[in-house]
Amino acid sequence: MFKKFISGIKQLFSSDPSDMEPEELVALVASRETPEDRRRAAVEAMSEMSDVVGDLDEDEKGPISNRAYATLLELLGRQDEPAWITTGVIRGMNEIVNVARYDMDPALLETSVDALIARLDPSCSAETRGAACGALSSLDDIVSDDAARRSIEAIVEVMRVDSGELRSDAVFSLGCFDSERTAPLWAEVATYLEDPSTKVRTSASSALWMIGNEQPDPQVVERLVAMLTSEHEPRLLSSVVDSLGSLGKGHPAVVPALSNALAGEATRHMAIFALSEFGEEAEPAVAKLVVLLDDEEHADSAVMALQAIGSESARAALRAAGHPEQD
Repeated sequence: MFKKFISGIKQLFSSDPSDMEPEELVALVASRETPEDRRRAAVEAMSEMSDVVGDLDEDEKGPISNRAYATLLELLGRQDEPAWITTGVIRGMNEIVNVARYDMDPALLETSVDALIARLDPSCSAETRGAACGALSSLDDIVSDDAARRSIEAIVEVMRVDSGELRSDAVFSLGCFDSERTAPLWAEVATYLEDPSTKVRTSASSALWMIGNEQPDPQVVERLVAMLTSEHEPRLLSSVVDSLGSLGKGHPAVVPALSNALAGEATRHMAIFALSEFGEEAEPAVAKLVVLLDDEEHADSAVMALQAIGSESARAALRAAGHPEQD
């Protein structure tokens, strides 16, 4: 028996972590006997564990995921592990949940909520706390209402107290919860469009459309419109366009702003899709969309947008270019 155990350990230490099964990989991370370089390689491999879990047979996915997750949860409870291990463990847990969420033991996932909330404590590293925000939001639809409420309250505290990248993680995570749970926070999230951090402003813009609001404050919509000309970071601009596509219907400044966004490389693709959400309200953008019918990269999207707009000029342009008027 002992020889088998030693043989198993040697096998773990000699194999490439990226080729390991989930339980083997988790065991390599959990073992204090693992050399640090191997442990780091295993932690890095856990960030892509969803691919391995996703390839499991359906009858194996639940049991294997539960065992791997339980081991990681136990490891998360260790107080003497370095921050990079703790962060990697949380990301590994999140990888498993993202693929096997409905195959797993609900009681196990419920138990993990408090352990993850504990890792939002200011004594933990910013990376660990950011990972915990994301992991808690991933559990939203598979834990109890009380657990989800406690998760949101803990993340809101991070959002209000911290700054920079950690605030960005917290704000974005709130957008990933069920919108009915976070709808009361929409106006507060909107205030972070004024945050000095570009990452926070990006997360705030994304969270606003993910949470959603059927009657958004016109001032918030106007702020988003203004950001299309005042901001320059591509990811932020793309996020703003997304938000305007979701929140801007009926606001007179939005279609012209999105129409202008068709000219920007960072915004063109998302602006096409955003305009398709407006129906005939986006008629003023038809002429600029027609130009894109000759753009190989964006032609298909432009056709889709013109079909969605459905105005007489949009249909005429599609006929002239030999495209169907309706999808």
